[in-house]
Amino acid sequence: MAPSTVTPQMYHSAFTTTLDTLLHDRTQSNSALRERAQLHLAVLDRPQVASYTLPDLDPCLEITAKRVFIAMYQVGDEFHKPASARFVSAGICACAEVIATSSGWHHELHALTSDERLVEALNQLAMDLLTDLRCPFIRSRKFRPEDEAQWLELQRVVVKRDHHLCLLCGRLIWDGPAGDCVKYACHARTDRPCGGRIFQRSILEPDEPNTVHERSYFTLRRYCGLNETSLDVFSPRNTLLLHDPALKAFSHFLWSLKATAKADQYRVVVFAPDHNLGMKYPSVVTFKPHNKHPEDHLPEEILELPSPELLLVHAMFGSVLEYSGCRNALIRPNVILNLPNCDSGGTALAQRLSHMWSIAGLRQHVMKFARKLGRLS
Repeated sequence: MAPSTVTPQMYHSAFTTTLDTLLHDRTQSNSALRERAQLHLAVLDRPQVASYTLPDLDPCLEITAKRVFIAMYQVGDEFHKPASARFVSAGICACAEVIATSSGWHHELHALTSDERLVEALNQLAMDLLTDLRCPFIRSRKFRPEDEAQWLELQRVVVKRDHHLCLLCGRLIWDGPAGDCVKYACHARTDRPCGGRIFQRSILEPDEPNTVHERSYFTLRRYCGLNETSLDVFSPRNTLLLHDPALKAFSHFLWSLKATAKADQYRVVVFAPDHNLGMKYPSVVTFKPHNKHPEDHLPEEILELPSPELLLVHAMFGSVLEYSGCRNALIRPNVILNLPNCDSGGTALAQRLSHMWSIAGLRQHVMKFARKLGRLS
């Protein structure tokens, strides 16, 4: 995803106050508040307001505000987080209340009738929530020269922490082209494992421009239950060791890690099997702490495993993208070759193409071509 320097406007105080009041109002059960929200969402089904769509998204994709809200409900239920579903209900009801009373809204409204104003505001709210959830995964600046030393040290620490193994395929760092956990076409394809960020932005770092903005943090705390109060992007707890194609697919939300009941164990969830990633991976992965020895001379941070909260945010947003149909509109993952990998011939073809994509494979093909030229001459 391309760097972004735009900081969204914070929600109007009338909306945030009403939302938090509804969140903490225990006289209304989760189900009762959800029923209220569904009544407000019914306005989106009226034919006379069908022209209102999510701003900044291609209308041809037929992504509606209602579809986004339903997806957010579904994710809250799937992850057994009733507070997440209540946040969606409270947001919808708060939106309807402030629009009805004209007490304040953070966007300009152009509609004239009350129903149209509510529809316009609900579309804006759905897009705002998607933007908030997406924010941690968008770089706000490019890699700086002064970042290189910190990044190289992080690679050293993470490789040591993860025992020189790619998280998905479990192969050693020097296995090269044999590391085939994901067959995902990417412009910088390489078969070496590398440390990749979960979040692209820091959290609450006032002197760092590449930080999660205030409005996004407001949503992440309430919808995802994010309690992290400080995060350096160059931190082992924000880093996974993966082969580059697997990392690219992870950053494009084609797969994610969902926590199981066992500590440090995660289920591998593939959001887009139709993309034919050609994955070879276990159903679950477990982070194993590094047994530090005195002679290692490594910092204490090496004991930090990837943060469950950061992985949870990634998995929840990936699920929202999947269920709402917004992934191609917001992330635009690379085009995947649909290889016939159901039989041995298809598998061989997939492996051959993957090897050709790799640096080592390209070098071998160049050498073969050079030898042929030598024989012809």
